[in-house]
Amino acid sequence: MRNYLLILFTLFSTFAYAAGLQVIPLNHRSVDEVIPLIKPMIGDSAVITGSGYKLIVRASPQQINDIKMLLKEIDRPLQQLIISVR
Repeated sequence: MRNYLLILFTLFSTFAYAAGLQVIPLNHRSVDEVIPLIKPMIGDSAVITGSGYKLIVRASPQQINDIKMLLKEIDRPLQQLIISVR
């Protein structure tokens, strides 16, 4: 019975921890540009990684919400600067 409870607890905690894992697609900025901007905002309790234009976040639901709100401001198209010389 004791082993059964331990296994059940392990499965439940693994499921609860995995529920905070989310892949967030980026549209205009790469992961290399975004991670240094987000990391200081969320602290050490969350894990952020990714590749290319897919950000992988393991954090609490509130932190994931905060990251998504921040990405709305960061993940915008770059403005083009045109310089003409006469």
